[in-house]
Amino acid sequence: MPEKYEREIEEILAKSSTNSKKAHGSNSLLNMLFRYLNQSVSVKNVKISPGRIMLIGISLLLLSLIIRTFAPTWTSFFAWTGLLVLIVGYFLFFLGSKASAPEKYWRGRPINTKNKWTDKFKR
Repeated sequence: MPEKYEREIEEILAKSSTNSKKAHGSNSLLNMLFRYLNQSVSVKNVKISPGRIMLIGISLLLLSLIIRTFAPTWTSFFAWTGLLVLIVGYFLFFLGSKASAPEKYWRGRPINTKNKWTDKFKR
């Protein structure tokens, strides 16, 4: 147990020494704005969830209502596709998966939680 604390203290000290060595000029407003835009636009942040799938379905249904006056032949295609996507997202919401559950971390390391007795029935 003391080895874990020593290792954590060493990691904290190593991180603090590297952070103190960074130049203060790198935190300019333009640099911070560039990093924020890069982080928000990156593809790794995009996750497909049942809520987003249902939102796409609702968007397709609304699109079918909007284009009803302009292109009546495409209205039924977008309406049925939107309804199908909405139903799929609805079922995925209730099914859920273990992969969608967030993994708990403490100081950058995953926490091993005990399995509940109900987890045996979810498999």
